[in-house]
Amino acid sequence: MFVTPRQLAQATGLSESTIKRWCDRGLLPSQRTPGGHRRLKLAEVVAILRSRSVPVVDALALGLPPFEELARDGLAGARQALLDALIHADRHRVNAILHALVLGGISIATIGDAVISPVFAQIGEWWACREIEVFQEREACLIAEEALRELKHFFPPPALGAPLGIGGTLTGDWYILPGLLVELVLMAHRWEARFLGTNLPAHTCAEAIRRIRPELFWLSLSHVASAEEVVEATKQLAEVAQDVHTLVVVGGRELAGELESRIFASACCRNLAQLELLLRTLPITGRRSAEPPNIKPPT
Repeated sequence: MFVTPRQLAQATGLSESTIKRWCDRGLLPSQRTPGGHRRLKLAEVVAILRSRSVPVVDALALGLPPFEELARDGLAGARQALLDALIHADRHRVNAILHALVLGGISIATIGDAVISPVFAQIGEWWACREIEVFQEREACLIAEEALRELKHFFPPPALGAPLGIGGTLTGDWYILPGLLVELVLMAHRWEARFLGTNLPAHTCAEAIRRIRPELFWLSLSHVASAEEVVEATKQLAEVAQDVHTLVVVGGRELAGELESRIFASACCRNLAQLELLLRTLPITGRRSAEPPNIKPPT
């Protein structure tokens, strides 16, 4: 999404001349149209404004829905708006809704847990009941993936030496949205984050831990074909993680009941809010922790 200096000035309360001056000085990234007019990429500009504590006071000026409308009845308005936009494949509207939520101060964890997760639960239910076509469910996933990748621009690059988190899903688990949300939660907490992808064999996840040596490795469980294979995979990851002082964090909708009690992990997070709490309490302040993580054995 691109905006003009005039739109940005109206949205922030700054003068248009100030916006243009910042563009000329390179403080705000911009590009020129063939006619010579400035255009600014919304996500990149907002990240810079946030770092300078410049609030967005008029979302409508940026073509975004008012946050008050989206937050109606405890984000019920946001869920309904996002559901409608995804079902109708309205990419612009999906981006606008998520951008407005972030600008409204809603955390990525809350957006994931209270908006995106229940919306896709509803889409999945409609698909299972054949109330929507398969192509609608697939297209909704692709549009949401694009929108989440766009949100990365809202967060400034991590500082040199920031803690590193990497993660992915195991063989047979093709769900990408949970991994992207975890990546965004880490970025929001000033971590360097790298989502390695879906459908990864356990041995390659272990090798990634061994070679990259991150502070944290996250494993997202949205589909489990075999509980025994998952348990064995987490054991393999834990053995490598113990050697290189990496925390192993497991989460996802399939993390429940007996499986949670059997896997090997430093921590289990049933939702993004729990992951956020973990990040706030971790003693890690920079690249490489001094003590090996406490890997929880099965009980």
